[in-house]
Amino acid sequence: DPSLRAETRSSLGLRNRFAWLSAGRLVEVKRHVDLLAAMRIVRTAAPDVRLLIAGTGPLHSALERAIDEYGLAECVSLLGLRSDVRALMQASDAFVMSSAWEGVPMVLLEAAASALPAVAPDVGGSGDVVSSGDTGFLTPARQPRDLAQAMLRLMALTPPERSSMGERARLRVTRSFDLEQVADRWE
Repeated sequence: DPSLRAETRSSLGLRNRFAWLSAGRLVEVKRHVDLLAAMRIVRTAAPDVRLLIAGTGPLHSALERAIDEYGLAECVSLLGLRSDVRALMQASDAFVMSSAWEGVPMVLLEAAASALPAVAPDVGGSGDVVSSGDTGFLTPARQPRDLAQAMLRLMALTPPERSSMGERARLRVTRSFDLEQVADRWE
């Protein structure tokens, strides 16, 4: 929805800056500290980048301190608990996560269904959702430098290339994770 995208981007002050979205609980396993370390690298190469982090949890205050310590206050926003994650996904250019481990991350499925290319660690079922080089990029877990390089690689794609990658993500999730498809496989 182009109008929802424009409205949400405007309300977040994104203008035409590249916007990453991360959504989830602010807990140790999600390794937001690695994501912030990656953002320090990404911001050096792309000063206008933005990172939106939606979610709450016990590490909120620690992440606020890390954002200040890393000098990222102008490019990273902790959005708190949001009921409009769909709108945030539409307003974003790509999705990123930095978890140390996962099952099949629902948030990656949601990002793919929203046609967002993603960068994610190759843990648990992330590789079932993200096909590296096709629908996004997979990186080793707990490696901020690798995460940053994958983010920069995705950002270097042209808008049509990113859009095509996102559409392939949507197609992949529809084919592989659609409720009817999953039920048929179980039956």
